[in-house]
Amino acid sequence: MVVITTFFIVYFILLVIFLSGWKRALQQAPPAAPGKETMISVIVPVRNEESTILNLLEDLSRQQYKKFEVIVVNDESEDETVWVATHFGMNNLRVINNKGKGKKTAITSGVRRAKGSIIVTTDADCSLTPEWLKGIHAHFHDPEVMMAFGAVRMPGENNFFASLQALEFSSLAGSAASTAALGSPTLCNGANLAFRKKVFFDVNGYDGNLQTPSGDDEFLMRKIAKLHKGSIRFINDPYAVVTTRTQADIQAFLSQRIRWASKWRYNSSALAKGLAVLVLLIQISFIANWFLIFTPVILQSVFLVVIKIILEAAFLLQVCRFLQTPWNWLAFLSLQILYPLYVTMVGVGSFFVPFQWKNRVFRPDLRFP
Repeated sequence: MVVITTFFIVYFILLVIFLSGWKRALQQAPPAAPGKETMISVIVPVRNEESTILNLLEDLSRQQYKKFEVIVVNDESEDETVWVATHFGMNNLRVINNKGKGKKTAITSGVRRAKGSIIVTTDADCSLTPEWLKGIHAHFHDPEVMMAFGAVRMPGENNFFASLQALEFSSLAGSAASTAALGSPTLCNGANLAFRKKVFFDVNGYDGNLQTPSGDDEFLMRKIAKLHKGSIRFINDPYAVVTTRTQADIQAFLSQRIRWASKWRYNSSALAKGLAVLVLLIQISFIANWFLIFTPVILQSVFLVVIKIILEAAFLLQVCRFLQTPWNWLAFLSLQILYPLYVTMVGVGSFFVPFQWKNRVFRPDLRFP
């Protein structure tokens, strides 16, 4: 019981820190506009996205910010993605082929061809507001900012499984914003990411982690943060939030999460590695605590769970309000049981279970097929 209680207390401290960081993230106002727009290059790496790319391009065509170009980078698509993008009829749109294989080389190909001094990345299955680029650009008025990332939300309105995903995803967005505001960025999402073109080459892009299929966002963020301390910002404009889709079924969901988890062993950040291990140990302690309900220490066990629920709700309610993610109490309470189980399973499975992404199957060592 002592060990379990200790991990609960550590988690409670983390939640208080996240609450403080989230408050600070929302208070960080971007500097005043310099009076002119900077050229932005939006890079969209695509592979078999014929069903989603059209909606994204329509959103991009409606941007209030006007000085930008769109570079769609084809990563060996086997469907009509290239045809749809090529025939969209957008003057500032170019479609190019990846000079390698995988998302990182696709983004690199786009950066090398980009005309803008600010690079923005997103995914083909995302939805954007007309104010998206305007909100991103505001944070680069500060010359000290090398990278800025926005939040990504899931609507969570279709069914209960979608609500579970939306709440869990919101916790990631809140944690990312909080740690960045506190000066120790740990997470970001490539679906809503911006960085200066110059700094990309200053840190040699993705050199050192090209072998991993994902992690294009976090690995680059940590390299930039190491070279330019305090240069990472959270984009706290609610109109700059990007919407993505939930996974259709449990198999697709677990495959996605195993892919995300599998990159942690290649992380160069001791803080990130330590935090990942700590989170796993905390989740295991949550699972163990449920068994204590059937023992004489039931009161202590229930007390810890109640405090956990209160603190998590206090944090997540604020994040969901910002993201405009529907709050579902049943989903939230269900996650009290499901989340520790799934995190433990995914964490262990990432070392042994292959996953599929973009019609490619990857072994646990993360090598391309």
